[in-house]
Amino acid sequence: MKRLIIVLTMLFAGVAIYAQEPQVLVLKDGTVIRGEVEKLPNGGARVTNEYGDIFEYSAEEVSYAGEELSERQMKKQQKTANVRDYAAREKGYNLFVETGVGVGSQYQEEWYNHPNGGRDMRGVEYTAPALTLNVINGYSFSQYLYVGAGIGFHMSGLKAAYIPVFLHLRSSFLKKKVSPFVSASGGYGIQAYGGGFNNPFIDGGFGVCIKKKTKGEVWLSLNGTFVVDFYNGVAFKVAYSF
Repeated sequence: MKRLIIVLTMLFAGVAIYAQEPQVLVLKDGTVIRGEVEKLPNGGARVTNEYGDIFEYSAEEVSYAGEELSERQMKKQQKTANVRDYAAREKGYNLFVETGVGVGSQYQEEWYNHPNGGRDMRGVEYTAPALTLNVINGYSFSQYLYVGAGIGFHMSGLKAAYIPVFLHLRSSFLKKKVSPFVSASGGYGIQAYGGGFNNPFIDGGFGVCIKKKTKGEVWLSLNGTFVVDFYNGVAFKVAYSF
């Protein structure tokens, strides 16, 4: 009788396990884990797989937790998770480090020696390669609006350089991994060395933003820069935000 009770207990337990609805946990990186899924109060989930191993994931890692999905539903869920992950740019502080190379026309005053003697100061305009480096600190209100303030170093050829101090705006448009964006800066250029000027400047650009699932983006752009009575040119820039 005792053996019969044990056998029946095991049989009923097996039937109960078999009758339980299959469950699945889908992570944002595409990982799929099947087993007994428990949703946690903080938005995360805990799953026990068929071997009894227990795994726990935070809300930031979980895309879906619940009953088993059909193949079509699974693909749709993973696609939705990817879009949501790229679109949900976090609000808060962002630091940009930006560098670029370009070419432009620079105006500089130099001493001119007259053939018959004497000398005076004259303006000379010449074409020169340019290097830029900017650091921008600011706040992202959403993926559509970033407002910051920056400082940098701009060298035009080997004869002159200035330090730009500026306000900066940036906006990306699409909720996808790759999105077009525009940027604009305005401020003041402080002469570092050479025959430059301490004058206002503006910079504007457009390009593409390559988003990561974790925090951080790569920004590639073509920019135009104009410094009053000193420099105007174009540059290809690469920036990383984190």
